[in-house]
Amino acid sequence: MVKNSTSGYLKMSGSSFLSNKSGKHHGIGLRRIDEITTKYGGYVSRTHDNSVFETNIMLPLEKVLVPV
Repeated sequence: MVKNSTSGYLKMSGSSFLSNKSGKHHGIGLRRIDEITTKYGGYVSRTHDNSVFETNIMLPLEKVLVPV
């Protein structure tokens, strides 16, 4: 589980969260987490309230490649 503080405003595109930070190298972490979790047959969930953004990740103990 990873928890980060937030200003309370979250931008979304469809079901994906977008970074509020400026610059082209911000916001790639969430996308990479989604890609890796999908590739290895895992699970990711995200929740938020007014001040905390939380990401939970579960990956199988054995390597299970999922066709993308």
